[in-house]
Amino acid sequence: ARGVDPGDWVSEGDAVLAHMVLHSVPSPARALEEMRRVVRPGGRIVVVDFLTDDDAPQRDREWMRRDLGVLWQGFSAERVHGWLDGAGLQNARVECQEPPSGGRDLPATFIASAERPVSVAEPTI
Repeated sequence: ARGVDPGDWVSEGDAVLAHMVLHSVPSPARALEEMRRVVRPGGRIVVVDFLTDDDAPQRDREWMRRDLGVLWQGFSAERVHGWLDGAGLQNARVECQEPPSGGRDLPATFIASAERPVSVAEPTI
């Protein structure tokens, strides 16, 4: 995600996949708005990222910021759902996945999906 300006995206694709991207961008809500802009009407957006409780302080896993360079240590399912709705997407779903076992203390993840509404053309007279 670093060095990529979503404002440069111009084509409308059938789907947009953002795997472990939102935790690296300054404004995750704005990133979802840009994804909506570049997916065709009726197209789908799928996002996978770290899940956290909104009440959990972002310093709990400071090693993620230090070692991985993340800006955010995760997002609540409610927050992600709100961002999808706020971006004007429909049929939003956020599914929570258990954290991986063993190794580093990584947070759980979520898989979110939503669709860009199909525009209804104005009748011509």
